[in-house]
Amino acid sequence: MSNGFFFGVLFLLNLGCNGKAADPGASQNANAPAAVVNSDKKEFIIYSYRHLPEDDSLFQRFERVMSVSIKVIQDEPEALLQRIQSDAGNRTCDVLILPEIGLVLQAKSQGLLQPFSSPRIDRFVPDKYRDRQGYWVAVSKGLAAIAYAKERVKPAGLGTLSDLSDKDWKSKLLMPNANDPVLQAWVAQLIAEQGEKSARDWVNTIAKNKLNTPAKNGQERLMEIAKGEADIALISVSDYAQLKNPATHAELQMAEKTGIVLIQQKDQTVMPYFSTISVPNHADRNNAVLFIEFLTSDPSQQIYPARVFDYSINPMVIPTDFLIDEIGGFREKEGHPNDWSVYYEMASQMLADSKW
Repeated sequence: MSNGFFFGVLFLLNLGCNGKAADPGASQNANAPAAVVNSDKKEFIIYSYRHLPEDDSLFQRFERVMSVSIKVIQDEPEALLQRIQSDAGNRTCDVLILPEIGLVLQAKSQGLLQPFSSPRIDRFVPDKYRDRQGYWVAVSKGLAAIAYAKERVKPAGLGTLSDLSDKDWKSKLLMPNANDPVLQAWVAQLIAEQGEKSARDWVNTIAKNKLNTPAKNGQERLMEIAKGEADIALISVSDYAQLKNPATHAELQMAEKTGIVLIQQKDQTVMPYFSTISVPNHADRNNAVLFIEFLTSDPSQQIYPARVFDYSINPMVIPTDFLIDEIGGFREKEGHPNDWSVYYEMASQMLADSKW
């Protein structure tokens, strides 16, 4: 990869501060000389849990200016971590995009990731959306919601995770699989908010009340509600947005049969979950950081989160019209994800113990 890679990033970001990757806590001068990037590799490989078309205009801009070809490998999160393990010693994957912080912690504990930092990333991404130890940066944030059948359910009694445990929803409730990383994040948040005992009681009750059907993704759970197979389901706003922006009119008609209510905490705030980007320990950190700077920059944050129906981690970026019209405003819970990420392992064990 040529030095045009670096100067292209300067052109894209229109910034003059240093782009050198460094260990967290290292002293960095914003006006220091530029990093020297790998000049051999012509392909930049992204491992991602979600579909990211390689011909996306955002990536094309990066490719054109950097003289590098982007390749996206999409797979389930656990499969991506297995790929990273298999890649050990080889510079195969440059960055890793995962759906939740819990998986990052798992990868970190297995020695699969390396820390990184950059003044540009610090400039674009608020502190609460960056790992304090430098192993992840959020690239978008999502919200949890309760989906309901408009014809059969009055949404007034819905709004918190606790509401899902009401006996009225026995055998009418669809939930994610126990190993779903976002479900584990939601349970971890419940532990942080209400304590271990309350969270365990909730998990055990839901395990008994939910429909015992094959695990489905969020959009499939929404379709089951539309078909009358269930009345409510735990989903993400992104799931709902994708169903409301379908490829066919028939799918849109199905989507119109469902509504959603944001899940709130007791203080009526919402706790988002985060799609994260990390750097594998065998990757060229300088190259990876240049891409992360690009993806978290103001111009990219106006595009990338909208592509996947998420919210930007940049507070200056306005959400899409769909999110404004369909979801409306909300007040985000104060605090740092590191504060509740300590409960991820406990949340995973709770779900396993409940025979979910």
